[in-house]
Amino acid sequence: MQALLLYILRSWFEESATPAGATGWATALADPAISAALQAIHRDLARPWTVQSLADHAHLSRATFSRRFTALTGRR
Repeated sequence: MQALLLYILRSWFEESATPAGATGWATALADPAISAALQAIHRDLARPWTVQSLADHAHLSRATFSRRFTALTGRR
């Protein structure tokens, strides 16, 4: 049941049009760099993540990662 739910959600996220200026976790997951960082967090929740270590996973500079993450999620 959980696998089916994940499949449905992934399909919905991929097919949903993201309006310009939209923010939120679904929007962030659609961005490959930010999605890579979020996946890294979920693989190792106990790790003391820093902006720099997340930026490394996203293959972005710290400043670029921070700006993009904030813009896409609407959170700091």
